[in-house]
Amino acid sequence: MASLVSIAPMASVDEDLSPHLDRHQAQSDAIEASEDHRSQRLSLPWDQMTIILLLTLLDGLSIAIFFPILPFMAQFMLQLPSKEEHNLGFFVGALTTSYCLGQMISAPFWGSLSDRWARRPVILLSLLFWSLFMFAFSVATSFWMAVVIRFAQGLASGFNCVSRAHLADVTNETNRAKAFALCGAMYGFGDVFGPPLGGFLADPENQFPAVFNTLAWPIQSLLHSRPYFLPNGLLACFGLVAFVLSFFMISEKSKAESVDMNSATITEREGDDGEPVAWLDMFRRYPLFRIVCLVSCVWGGVISAYDAVVPLWAKSQLGTSPAELATIQASCGIISIVASVYLIPKMVDKLGSALALAVSFLAILLCVSTPLFDIALGLQHDMILSRGVLVATYSFKSLAVESCFANLGLLLIESVPSHVLGTAQGIGGSAPGLGFALGPLVGPSLFAWSSAPNMAFPGALPFIFLALLTIVCALLSNSLHQLSQLQELRGTEKSEKLIP
Repeated sequence: MASLVSIAPMASVDEDLSPHLDRHQAQSDAIEASEDHRSQRLSLPWDQMTIILLLTLLDGLSIAIFFPILPFMAQFMLQLPSKEEHNLGFFVGALTTSYCLGQMISAPFWGSLSDRWARRPVILLSLLFWSLFMFAFSVATSFWMAVVIRFAQGLASGFNCVSRAHLADVTNETNRAKAFALCGAMYGFGDVFGPPLGGFLADPENQFPAVFNTLAWPIQSLLHSRPYFLPNGLLACFGLVAFVLSFFMISEKSKAESVDMNSATITEREGDDGEPVAWLDMFRRYPLFRIVCLVSCVWGGVISAYDAVVPLWAKSQLGTSPAELATIQASCGIISIVASVYLIPKMVDKLGSALALAVSFLAILLCVSTPLFDIALGLQHDMILSRGVLVATYSFKSLAVESCFANLGLLLIESVPSHVLGTAQGIGGSAPGLGFALGPLVGPSLFAWSSAPNMAFPGALPFIFLALLTIVCALLSNSLHQLSQLQELRGTEKSEKLIP
């Protein structure tokens, strides 16, 4: 080949090399243009981020507001005799599971619908029905009627997964970690301020009799017959406010605007043709997506079981009231949430989403293991030490929940091409929904069983079980890191082959 070039005229050599030089120059110009485009998108789109953060807060409140009051609410509806109160955990689990089960069933439908229609109308439709069912739940007096209404409300809760798909549409790889960190913090605010709202507003007749006696007779009658109306009704009003704001604030992005460099690379690497993908085919086509969903499912089960068990443990063994439990959770969670806004983007930049997720599960391990020290050492009779255990466990939990929320969201976006992002968010929302449905059912049931008379270390079994599940999640997160590295390497090799 060298001899052929040497005997060719110089003009012919220039003509042979010029197409390659032109192609190289074009690639350089494209890279510079791409970097210029990225630098222009470093700032977050606050016009859309504002409403997304509001919807994320509503999502966090939709479950957290009930945790300190559910044992008392179920007891009020069922009127269990004192000798059967240890079975209360079974009913609390059923009431919590009903919402999460409905959420799990409907999330893929809402996500797929947003890919076909658009994000905005799906969010509005979901919010409207969710708020109406919340009002119905606030006036329910029968336990099983409340279970059915909560299940219907879970079916209508598609705004949470579709809003995350909209977040992916309006951000790119340069600002997405920060956006999801903010959403994780906002979800954490709901997780922190939900229990105080539920704890302080529930049963005002007994908690604040002086204020209750000054109310008008119709309001007194309503709150006497439905002592848990205030927190539930307030949440329903919040949902309607979010509906009105979403109507005016959410704007749709075109396909060209919403596709980023990362999604395009994955689409090219996987050989997608831009056509819709069936739900089951999502697991077959995208192995990274498959593991993300599995980790999300286990994570949802661990967190929801923990949130359902801790109030039962605190009520039965520590003697805390709903207001006291809510105050402890709120006070120790605020600092963790604020810190997470700065820590999560730095962790993602330094470690990557998968390893940052593994570190988050170590924090959850500390969270679910802390009550075991209280039970094993018999600290529940020492008020100061037992409250210290509550502060420690809620501090670890608050920081870990925001970090897992953000990193799982980032990994979900990285695992699929952009044209199936809504469907992926729906299935990804259904995966923790399965965990959220099973966790409150399994956790309180294990607590009720292990709290029976003559049991050694009463109430310890659910925390041991959750610690083992958390270790499994940490190992799966490490597998995610290895798989994402392998997938990125294959994508780079294929991209190099495509360049002539």
